[in-house]
Amino acid sequence: MDGVDEDFVRKRVEEGNSHAVISEELQTMFPGLRGLSERSVRRFCTDRGISRRCSLTKEELERCVSDAVSEKLQRRSSALEMSTTLNGEQKKTYASATKLELMSSEVSENSSDNEPPSEGAYTAGRSQLLIRPLPWRAIEATKVFEVLDRKYARR
Repeated sequence: MDGVDEDFVRKRVEEGNSHAVISEELQTMFPGLRGLSERSVRRFCTDRGISRRCSLTKEELERCVSDAVSEKLQRRSSALEMSTTLNGEQKKTYASATKLELMSSEVSENSSDNEPPSEGAYTAGRSQLLIRPLPWRAIEATKVFEVLDRKYARR
């Protein structure tokens, strides 16, 4: 892939294009040039550290995760405190579910800037980190969180 502009390939990858699509584009741009297969594009990207993965360092990602989890807990606690439709017993039950240990902490990068932030989204720079629910969390706890998130969104 001699003569191929690294910035061109990097931009295409960051836009979400597959190695196959980039290979086809390069073959159209440079007809007759050998070494522009999907495999060559993949190797080119690997050798130069080009990927669609999150560009945050491990420390930045951990800080974002911690901030997102703390922010989520604060929002849900605030919604619970301000609720006027829950009785005392319901508030106790909901309060027992608003613990840091039950907040989801897994994150992944979402490259779409056109979508509005979803429940549990945390924006770090240009990347939107989406919080995925914990698979082992009880369905009842998830329902409590959904109620609290709706209450918070309505305020």
